[in-house]
Amino acid sequence: MSDEQTPHGADGASAAGENAEFDVAQGRRDTIVRMMEAIHESEKQGVPSRVVHESLLALSVSVFVGLLGREGAALLVERLPDKIRNGEFGDGIDPSAG
Repeated sequence: MSDEQTPHGADGASAAGENAEFDVAQGRRDTIVRMMEAIHESEKQGVPSRVVHESLLALSVSVFVGLLGREGAALLVERLPDKIRNGEFGDGIDPSAG
């Protein structure tokens, strides 16, 4: 067995969970990079930055309404001020951070 292989069982389950977590984190970073590229492209085409970002927020909230329903999305948005104040969202997004 190589150093990269993990035996199955409790440790294997843990490794699988870590891989799934890594895949989600990597997927988020990849998505953020693509979205930032699209934002920059819109701005290069003359769309004001504020309009681009407000549109992105409106799209995000609309998606959450579709996924969680109106009440679920409202509860999610209600929690945002505290999350922002507690530093869950940085001053900017660095997709290379992991």
